[in-house]
Amino acid sequence: MVRRGFVVSAAALRARIYGGEIIRRPATPTSLAFVDGVMGAIGTILGPDPRSAEVDVHAALAGLREHAMVDSGWWAAIAAVIAETGFDLSQQRVDSVRVRALAAFLAPEAAPRGAYAVHRDTWYANPACQVNWWLAVHDVDETESFAFYPEYFARPIANDSALLDYTKPPQLGSDGRWLPAHAPDALVRPPASEAQRFSLARGELLLFSGAHLHGGVPVTSGRIRFSLDFRTVDEGDLAEGLGAPVLDVECKGQTVQDYLKLGPLVAP
Repeated sequence: MVRRGFVVSAAALRARIYGGEIIRRPATPTSLAFVDGVMGAIGTILGPDPRSAEVDVHAALAGLREHAMVDSGWWAAIAAVIAETGFDLSQQRVDSVRVRALAAFLAPEAAPRGAYAVHRDTWYANPACQVNWWLAVHDVDETESFAFYPEYFARPIANDSALLDYTKPPQLGSDGRWLPAHAPDALVRPPASEAQRFSLARGELLLFSGAHLHGGVPVTSGRIRFSLDFRTVDEGDLAEGLGAPVLDVECKGQTVQDYLKLGPLVAP
């Protein structure tokens, strides 16, 4: 299911992704420089061995996660990674970059919100032509990665996506903070035997459709797993109605209206 390498045409690459392929892209000098910068920023906060830090890493990195979403240097690095794959930057809309941290042996009740949800991104009102980019900022083995359930790419599964209505405005809680939107999840868990985990070397990327059923599973390596991910939507594909099969999606609204045009973010 997971295949290595580049293809000549970016449109052909996206078509393969919409068809369910999970593309493993090798590390490049560009991606390696980016992940070294990411791990350097994490190390500034957590110390010289951040993967062994004995703190609430999710909380400790809150400021860095916010910084990553707005910093022009981070967006320039992301644009360089995307451009290497052949995508036309002027046609890409991007969702927020996310710096992830998941501690080893973390119980579901103690994990960050949604960390262990088994879901399709399309349940979150994301478009069928969304491409997910998952970047290994250090070597990741199968005891540290999340899981795909590829048997469900073309098979529906019961879920609670009907509870997400993106057409409604955000709500303020009694403490003055925005209440989080509902995070859809599968109502039944696929058999563990159908889970497909993966390993990646530092600087390698996985590209996959947001329609893939996937979800977090506990890290059992004994070390904290860090990663970085973001999502792109090609405006041409969106206009033409291209994308992965749309299954069992009952949410309302579309998030793509809130995605940012990548070109202006990295314009000189």
